[in-house]
Amino acid sequence: MKEEICETLNIMTEALNDTYLGLPAMVGAERSDCFKHLVDRVRTKTKGWKSKVLSMGGKEVLIKLIAEAMPVYAMMIFKIPKNICKGILDTIAQF
Repeated sequence: MKEEICETLNIMTEALNDTYLGLPAMVGAERSDCFKHLVDRVRTKTKGWKSKVLSMGGKEVLIKLIAEAMPVYAMMIFKIPKNICKGILDTIAQF
């Protein structure tokens, strides 16, 4: 059945790892692997900041505007696993 549909629509391959608008195209039973990129994006963003130069208020503004806003779109669409949310919070706490 699946092969017939792919043949009719002229689809040669399936790509389960693709993303659409920054979100995974297919989310399976193991959601942690699908949303690991959110933790990595927050981690890379916070590593680039000069924490010694910023005041406490500057750090708070950066965290609220950038680090906490990055996963919001994914959270509106999907239910993010708790371990991914914990990873994001741990990354922010290390900053």
